[in-house]
Amino acid sequence: MWKLHGDPRTVARFVNVHQPPGYMSHETGTPTFGRYPSARVWQQEDQPRVLPPNVSSAEIDISIASASGGVLLVRADAVVGWTAPRPASEFVPTKDRVVTVSVVHIYEKGRIGKRVVTADPKLVEPIVFGFNASRVAPPPTIDPGGPAGSFRNVKYRVSFAASARDRPDIVAEIGPYGDEIRLNGEGVPALVDTSGTFATSVAHVLGLSEPHWG
Repeated sequence: MWKLHGDPRTVARFVNVHQPPGYMSHETGTPTFGRYPSARVWQQEDQPRVLPPNVSSAEIDISIASASGGVLLVRADAVVGWTAPRPASEFVPTKDRVVTVSVVHIYEKGRIGKRVVTADPKLVEPIVFGFNASRVAPPPTIDPGGPAGSFRNVKYRVSFAASARDRPDIVAEIGPYGDEIRLNGEGVPALVDTSGTFATSVAHVLGLSEPHWG
């Protein structure tokens, strides 16, 4: 933490312009806190443009607040989600050019609704790219609000294979746990569709412009 003298807006602009090399501004804001609506802290969240393979998420959180006597308090926190590198077996092989997408109705005993098999490169390649670009999820934390995405009625099951007749090399599911991707029926370690590219590309196969979870 640092103590400065000056206008908080000037310091905030300086921080916004002078981002660390290799970082980009992800979010800025001036939130209020609980029962103290007059207490405002300017915040900026910077994220690396490129993450190492053993990092699921990383950011630098910078906060600027006014104190008494014209003093400014500046605080910087680095938050990193370290994970084991994603093994090669969790990437779609180059030979897999067929994708099967099934809509699974979670609360109807896993009934399969719509099912589409495609080898169209315009549909397959974005799905493969989005899946391979997903990051390993950080260790789970306690969520007092319950499992993320627990209100969702369906999930998408995506199978990757060399042909429509071959056994899938990878089966991935996304839907009931927010942006998490479960592999081959396993819950841990999961992947995270951080950009949303995987889920959106899967929705396009189903004829949707974006994911629809029922």
